[in-house]
Amino acid sequence: MRRASPLLPLHPPSGRRKRQDLQTNLKRTLLLAGIATALIFGGLSLKKLTESRAKETLKVVEVPPAKTHLLQEPYADLYVDKKKGEEPCGDSCNKDHAHRHAAPAGKKEESQVPFYFMSAEDIDGKEQSIRQYAGKVLLITNVASECGFTDSNYRGLQKLYEKFHSRGFEVLAFPCNQFGNQEPGDSQTIKEFAKNKYHVTFPLFKKVEVNGPHTHPIFKYLNILNSAETEPNAADWNFNKYLVGRDGYPIKHYASAFNEAELDADIEKALSVGKVANI
Repeated sequence: MRRASPLLPLHPPSGRRKRQDLQTNLKRTLLLAGIATALIFGGLSLKKLTESRAKETLKVVEVPPAKTHLLQEPYADLYVDKKKGEEPCGDSCNKDHAHRHAAPAGKKEESQVPFYFMSAEDIDGKEQSIRQYAGKVLLITNVASECGFTDSNYRGLQKLYEKFHSRGFEVLAFPCNQFGNQEPGDSQTIKEFAKNKYHVTFPLFKKVEVNGPHTHPIFKYLNILNSAETEPNAADWNFNKYLVGRDGYPIKHYASAFNEAELDADIEKALSVGKVANI
């Protein structure tokens, strides 16, 4: 008796089996098509929502789009386009990056710098107007007491403060507990830690949020440097640092690691600029 090959079915599939296979394949095709459609339209909706929220965030602080001084001398060698990693360009440039070209700043803009109309509670709970720092170079940072970057930053910030303070330089430190819950203490605990361990003499402020829906207005304003990005709130960890010029506009954003040489050079450059905001 001839044996059937193990590679072939003993009986061909019936008409009913064929219909079941066709129905199964059709269902799979429709399911995959539905998933693909949802991903496409969902992605578009998410992109629109992100762009809309970014615009709303920037609108809240009413930051004028014209920041020509960030693209030209004397700030030109400090400012680098974060998105493209390119050096700033002049008015004659015809490249496709309009977000780096701004109209000349008018008298109204200079007399209404949004930063100087803001305020914040200091570490003792007293409301402090940012206007008191007009005409000074500022380094603003979100601090934390239990972070791996705590020691290097607190020591480095105090060193910079002592070196440049007499020339019109201030460090403004804002405790923040958003990243790893590394600033859990109350204001008194934070104050004692900073002053007893690191002997800081620069201003400390009340704990704030620097990212997300409850971002403090000061940090919303500072993040205009990243307005070309999809997410305007760029502070992503403890000890993000922002250098602000004498005219009240942000110059540069630094990550958590403390680079003393870079900060020292940038502060020196910013202090040498004579332009002061007319408020």
